[in-house]
Amino acid sequence: MASLVNIAVIGLFAYGLLEDLRLTSWVTGLLVLMYTFLFVLLQLNDLAFLAGNIGLVIILSVIMKASLRLTR
Repeated sequence: MASLVNIAVIGLFAYGLLEDLRLTSWVTGLLVLMYTFLFVLLQLNDLAFLAGNIGLVIILSVIMKASLRLTR
């Protein structure tokens, strides 16, 4: 419940700042993914370290790919 409230508050704040529904939906979607990933990590007691590292590698590669588009 607390995660949903946090996502809603941050989403509304992002919409107030950005005034663009498309960008706000991206921010909100990324928050949902982040909270879901953290919830799954908390549920995986034995494999949390492995799953966390795999997730971080995926996130890092997505950020690196997105930053290539910014430099062009």
